[in-house]
Amino acid sequence: MRTFHDTPFRLFIIGDTQTGKSNIYKRITRPDDPYWDNTIKPTRAVNLLTKYDLLQNRIVKIQVWDTRGSRILESLPLLLFKVAQGFLLVFDITNRESFKNIPYWLQDIQRDAQKDVEKVLVGNKCDLEEQRQVSYEEARLFAEKHHLKYFEISAKTGESVDCALKALEKAVLESLEERVAKEEAAECGKEAEKSLFERVKSLFYSVLKGKVELVKVFKSALVTFALMGVAQLLLRIF
Repeated sequence: MRTFHDTPFRLFIIGDTQTGKSNIYKRITRPDDPYWDNTIKPTRAVNLLTKYDLLQNRIVKIQVWDTRGSRILESLPLLLFKVAQGFLLVFDITNRESFKNIPYWLQDIQRDAQKDVEKVLVGNKCDLEEQRQVSYEEARLFAEKHHLKYFEISAKTGESVDCALKALEKAVLESLEERVAKEEAAECGKEAEKSLFERVKSLFYSVLKGKVELVKVFKSALVTFALMGVAQLLLRIF
């Protein structure tokens, strides 16, 4: 059964300048475009793409945000981190410095994003193998240490770009469903507690009502006995 999520999954592409974030964004926007432009300009603030994907038999609304790479005066993207549900953390495998800065981006996420936000580590430019400065194994071990999934992609050729994005989308969906399930379980627990409370309250009122009726009967009996005593006394006198 296919269900539709109208609330968008907000996914952010972050990382240092010149790591290819805007090219990844472009590849997501036009996955089958054979034309490649190496002169694409760095993002000044943010770019936003909205699309719909079929994920685990569900139609989901996806928002992909492309952010600028400078961590200086990054106030706008960092403010947007608060509404993010997932991050593609991008570094350039031919630029070791961009890999070394990933921990700082993780700190920004920890400080400014939601606690349970999903993250996927992405090594871009795997088509430039001869210029590699970060080995696959080193990046994989880093990802494992920080509980991240790791993909090596090429925004230029499109290799594994969709796989990395789908992995992030899937993680966000599963996290959302887990959260909803917990909220529903908590709500059911509250309803059960409320139902039990209502039953106890009803029983208490029934007992209390029964006691009231019992007191009424007892008072009536006392009055009757009193009247009988008075009647007997009057008979004796007359």
